[in-house]
This record gives sequence, structure tokens and C-alpha cells, in this order.
Amino acid sequence: MQNTFNLVLRNLPKASALGLLWLLTRLPFRLQMRLGSRIGDLIYRFHHKRRHIAEVNLRLCFPDTDPALRQKWLKAHFRSLGMTLFETGMAWWPKRHFPAKVKIEGLEHLREPLSQGQGVLMLGAHFTTLDIGGYLLSREQDFCVIYREHKNPLFESVMRRARTRNFQAAIQRRSLRTAIRHLREGQAVWYAPDQ
Repeated sequence: MQNTFNLVLRNLPKASALGLLWLLTRLPFRLQMRLGSRIGDLIYRFHHKRRHIAEVNLRLCFPDTDPALRQKWLKAHFRSLGMTLFETGMAWWPKRHFPAKVKIEGLEHLREPLSQGQGVLMLGAHFTTLDIGGYLLSREQDFCVIYREHKNPLFESVMRRARTRNFQAAIQRRSLRTAIRHLREGQAVWYAPDQ
């Protein structure tokens, strides 16, 4: 308990932001998404470096696309990014009543080999929906996750606690032997390489 208290004191601004996020995730889902969208608009407006990187990526990936359409995509991206804050908070501190609009398709492709005792390596992209997608899938099927340890000890503590609560096991990405052991034991392991 003393270690947690000291960790919070050393990271008071970040701990306050996490506390605010926890509080905001208690709001109704639609309100969270509206607030997230507005936060995304602010990130778009004031985070010039991130905006420039996204603009360049869109221009390189879609050189023949109308610049006005690329600009529309850019703004939509930042709105989604803002919403991700709330989605991550919902995954870390889930409420009992989650929106019933979630439908997962294709679970039979995961469950069939698992039912035969075979391990399954699930590969996914490390997109902004990583935490919420993993949480929602974990409500339907047990699996392990491979994750990268966060540099900030406070964030690492919060993320590890959430991931060990939501998943069968949270395996640090350098623990390859542990991941292989889970696969050999007939479990599913999700790996989402960094972008």
C-alpha cells in the first residue's frame, strides 16, 4: 500500500489525469464519445507535430485522393483518437452495463482449434482500439495478451492491473518462452505488434 501511495505522489499530475479519466468513464457512453470527439478536435488543433505526421502519412498513402477528402479523414482520425481515451478507460475500469451494440463475428474460427486442444496465435494491429477491442473479446473468450511494459511506472501499474483482470495472462513481450508455453497448453495468445 505504501508503494502505491509513493507511486501516486511521485506522479501526481498523471495520477490526477487517470483519476479524472476514471470519473469520466462513469458518464453515459454517448456523452463520453461526444467529449472524446471534442478532445480530438483540440488535439488536431494544438498538437501540430502529430497533425503533420498524420497529414504526411495520408498524402503518401493516398496521393491521388482529393486533398479536401484527405483533410476530412484527418479530422475524423483525431476525433477517433480523442474517443480512444474514453474507450481505453472503459477497458481499464469496466462498468457493469456496457453498451449492447457490440457484436463479435468469427469466434468459431478461434474456438474450433481451442476445443481440440490446439493453441492459437492471434495477430492484430496495434491500433487505438487495442484495449477496448481486447476487453470486449475477453468477455466472449479467454485468451492471453502480449504487451510492452510502459516506461512510466504509474501507467504500467494501472495497465498491468487491468490486463491481468481482463485476460487469462498478461505476458511481457520479452517473455517469449511464456507465450510459447501458453500456446503449447492449448491457449490463445494475442500479439499486436507496435505500429
